Amino acid sequence: MQPIEWDEDKYSVGNQIIDNQHHQIIISINRLIAQYNKGLKEDIVKDINQTGYQFESHFIVEEMLLEGVGSPHTKDERDAHEKYHINLMEILIEHPVDDVLIYLITWWTEHILVDNMKFKGEL
Repeated sequence: MQPIEWDEDKYSVGNQIIDNQHHQIIISINRLIAQYNKGLKEDIVKDINQTGYQFESHFIVEEMLLEGVGSPHTKDERDAHEKYHINLMEILIEHPVDDVLIYLITWWTEHILVDNMKFKGEL
């Protein structure tokens, strides 16, 4: 499985706090991919739980910043974050680790590049 290649220009939403958090999230996902590629599937589930705190913290910061500037995208972000949690829990329970990693890779890259770009320049 290929790691996500971080590109500051591509992934930047124009806010240093959010951009740094996104970069750290991509680094965490790439660590999970590296574990998977080494055959350490048992460690991945444990580490997903630990990265969950990082992801949740990011969601809180992002929502607070959007709310603070009165962004019209705040509700959509909250809804996307809630849907992420529900889908991730379902995938963790019902699917193999491969599917969990594919979900993380797909969701985070699409969320940053599509959803978060809607508020680029607002923060």
